[in-house]
Amino acid sequence: MIKSKKLKVEDIRAHFFMSVRGNHVDIIYHDDYENGAGLGAALSTAMEEDENLFSIFSAALLTAIESKEKYNSKKTNIVPKTRTKPVKKK
Repeated sequence: MIKSKKLKVEDIRAHFFMSVRGNHVDIIYHDDYENGAGLGAALSTAMEEDENLFSIFSAALLTAIESKEKYNSKKTNIVPKTRTKPVKKK
């Protein structure tokens, strides 16, 4: 199990279930830690031990990051117009 300075292995209480049927995905998870440290430690350990899981999680994470960046970039490319003061003629 992945070791952390703040996380003791004996204190981890978490579960994660995922069911996929066609395009319908059900996920049930619980972690006693508010920040998800228990599930994070378990998933990272599983990825270290199983090369196939590492490939699956890596591809899924990259896909999620790319789609999030495309969604965010649509909003950030719009530059607000700044008002200019009219020049007074003498």
